[in-house]
Amino acid sequence: MKIADLAGRPVAILGAGVEGRAALSAIGSRIGYQHLTLLDEKSVEPHVEAATRSGPLAELELDRYEVVIRSPGFSVYRPELQAAREAGVRFTSGTSLWLAEGPGAPVLAVTGTKGKSTTCSLLTHLLTSAGVKVLLGGNIGQPVITFLDQKDRNELPDWFVVELSSYQIADLSGEVAVAVLTNLLADHLDWHGSLAQYHQDKLRLLAMASHSVAHDSAREALTGQGVSEWAGSEAGWQVRDKAVTLAGRDVAALSRWRLPGRHNLNNLEVALAAVASTGASVEAALADISRFEPLPHRLQPVPGVSQPRCVNDSIATTPDATIAATRCFSKSALVLIVGGHERHQDWEGLARDLAAAPVAQVIAQGAGAARLMAVLESQAPKQKVSQCSDLAAAVGLAFSCCEPEGVILLSPGAPSFDQFSDFQQRGESFIRLCREHAG
Repeated sequence: MKIADLAGRPVAILGAGVEGRAALSAIGSRIGYQHLTLLDEKSVEPHVEAATRSGPLAELELDRYEVVIRSPGFSVYRPELQAAREAGVRFTSGTSLWLAEGPGAPVLAVTGTKGKSTTCSLLTHLLTSAGVKVLLGGNIGQPVITFLDQKDRNELPDWFVVELSSYQIADLSGEVAVAVLTNLLADHLDWHGSLAQYHQDKLRLLAMASHSVAHDSAREALTGQGVSEWAGSEAGWQVRDKAVTLAGRDVAALSRWRLPGRHNLNNLEVALAAVASTGASVEAALADISRFEPLPHRLQPVPGVSQPRCVNDSIATTPDATIAATRCFSKSALVLIVGGHERHQDWEGLARDLAAAPVAQVIAQGAGAARLMAVLESQAPKQKVSQCSDLAAAVGLAFSCCEPEGVILLSPGAPSFDQFSDFQQRGESFIRLCREHAG
């Protein structure tokens, strides 16, 4: 479905956030706003030309429209959307419309449970270093439907690098040149309904691509999937002992790499495989790697606080991400702040990790703290654990018990919605609290 196909038909844009507003603008500027309505469950700021409605989803009468442009926050599995679909309403998205229009340049699409944003940013940095003109968007940066403006002005890049979440892929249609999967763990089960459905929705992207790259750590989860290339495998791109290799052959040295943790080297491995798939020189791409800055809220040192060191890993919204973060500080006296919104996370893997290599102190905080405490006390009985009601109290306790040469790590393993609007706000609050306690 293209934008021109929407002309003269009653169309709803479901979701008045960044994606929804971008879709409304792109569609309205091309076919007019006369038949467009912007819908949301939250209050909608009036639009100059389009109609707006807000209220409970069941009262928004989706079946009044021929087409609904879905924003990613609205699950395709919600009963109201399923009922509208059964009534004959067609659903699409801003990303699907952009792909249908023909981006005008090849698309390199990145997904995965964790590491998407870092990998997309890495790809943009690497390809730019190799002399490739890139536009970055999707779940990071600007919605891709806004890239139609570049096409209109004939200002196209050599490649688009696009981050896609499972929310965006669940009903995505179209084709991409290269699909990259960083890993496949457990997340967003409340949105998808089950782990199997979450994995199935993620993997739809691989079938849409001419070439696919996945990290070898996800091989077991991807059994039976037609993956073109496995990064991190003996036959693929690897980073070991500060050397970049392809099938065991040295390609380049990796000097002054600034991102901690094995998981970030995994991200680099899939990024290098993707760079090679575009035809760009990997050696040229790596020439400026020392200038690549870690993204905020991803194992980010708190500036200006040195004793103890404070590290903001607020992006860690799954227990697997917390495990990866704690392993970066195995030689430090670590105080771990963990917990947040209760989403029935499986904490047993983290508990087993802490039972094998306990940290100095674990502080469980937030709405899910009580259940987390119970799992830790059962599975890691020797681990020292405390409970706090919220992040502010947890940071205060962490400063009171952390050694001067130690590390205070916020790696929640849970979403932020019990106390904050998103992980960014939680991370910024942690930074502010640490600075206050450090004086």
